[in-house]
Amino acid sequence: PPLSRAVTPVDGGSTAHTPTTAPKLVGSRTFALEYDLDDGGRGVTKVELWGTRDGGQTWSRFAQDDDNRSPLIVTVDSEGLYGFRILVQTAEGPAADPPRSGDAPELWVSVDLKRPTVELTAIERGQGNLADHLTLRWRASDSNLEARPISLYYSSHSTGPWSAIATNLENTGEYAWRVERYVPARFFLRIEARDTAGDRKSVV
Repeated sequence: PPLSRAVTPVDGGSTAHTPTTAPKLVGSRTFALEYDLDDGGRGVTKVELWGTRDGGQTWSRFAQDDDNRSPLIVTVDSEGLYGFRILVQTAEGPAADPPRSGDAPELWVSVDLKRPTVELTAIERGQGNLADHLTLRWRASDSNLEARPISLYYSSHSTGPWSAIATNLENTGEYAWRVERYVPARFFLRIEARDTAGDRKSVV
């Protein structure tokens, strides 16, 4: 259906809108937005993307889809929260008006360019029955960490190749690793943290 109809602002001035659901999170300034058109887009003459950085108080045109086919590729200037409306122009219908001050975005995108912070803080050898274990401790943080963001690896060389100790761990801050006989006597450890925008940070 046409996504281009602008809503007249309520009298008394524009209102800054905020997302009612979690915005789409991306880890790049360039990303793709999917959209659907009735009848496969027949009769469509132009598809435009309008965006706002202030919750709909001001709008500007961000992109135009040259082939009128999903997806629409957009590049933004910096990270942050963006609200978007897609305007569809057709040969038969009236011209679609750009969004006005006070219109609510139809979709929200949060651009996160910051990689998580992560570090191994301690490696402790077990005692007694746990003498074949190493307890690996770490600190990891990010505003958008995945639910299970941590992976641990070892290698006989600092540049890899890397073998997995454990992957998709919760960010509990520690993991007890049973060191098998095939693990070399001297090895390097690597920890990786991931956020939901696809950003990764690893340290050796």
